[in-house]
Amino acid sequence: MDKIRLGAVMSSPTVPEIWWEFGKYLKDHGLELEMVYHDFYKPQIASFIRGEIDITWNGPLGFLATDHFSKGKQLNGPMRDTDISTKSLILVREDSDIQSVADLKGKVIGFGATDSAEGRIAPISYLRNEGLELGRDYQEKNYSADPDQLFGTFSQGEKKALQALKNKEVDASACWIGMYNNWLNNPEIDTDGVRILTETSSYSHCIFCGRPDLDVDLYNKFVDLMLNMDKSDPRVIKGMEMEHLNEWVEGQTDNFKLLKDGCEYLQIFDSDFKEINF
Repeated sequence: MDKIRLGAVMSSPTVPEIWWEFGKYLKDHGLELEMVYHDFYKPQIASFIRGEIDITWNGPLGFLATDHFSKGKQLNGPMRDTDISTKSLILVREDSDIQSVADLKGKVIGFGATDSAEGRIAPISYLRNEGLELGRDYQEKNYSADPDQLFGTFSQGEKKALQALKNKEVDASACWIGMYNNWLNNPEIDTDGVRILTETSSYSHCIFCGRPDLDVDLYNKFVDLMLNMDKSDPRVIKGMEMEHLNEWVEGQTDNFKLLKDGCEYLQIFDSDFKEINF
């Protein structure tokens, strides 16, 4: 039976359960998974570059790091239908006199962790496209999550920035639209007195990548099986629900430009990744 080593970040306790279900489905079709879990993205990317795993399931920053250190030679694969297009938001207080992006000039904006694709990199890249330069036109205040926060995954940083906005410690704050929608449905998080100032342009989210030297037929077998996964199949319905998708679709890498530009602007791979041993 064919076998692949797949790397995934333990961003949630549900991750092993998701891949246990998907692994059963793939094995039924003649492909065995050897799961390699990582605590965060840096060691996963290093393992990928060293050839210790065959395929990675990447968040947006993980994908861009993989693309950067693979020099664009990785095999790009499927993504969830919910990954094709998403956005980040800039929030202000309801009583704020900030009515447009231009009004952010001279203000202090609260962002998530320095490595947050959704809570910092995308919003700063968007503001630059709108003519606002970090440090020149506005100041940033970062809100990182707890010390055990996973690198490059959803963080509590944006929630801290939201609270800072409500406490008038910052003039605006940034967050991922998915996180904001979760807040609206969470009675423990108070969004009263806050409004959306603007949305960023869209960008894509999570995507699979294969090693550049991975057997193409083997990789295509994995890709085809994922694309043919049916949510009505009792073997995978729970896993697909936990992974928040209706179907797997062809990966669209042309919609990462906002994030890629932001990584270059903020020199993410020259700073946060310097200690990785490839």
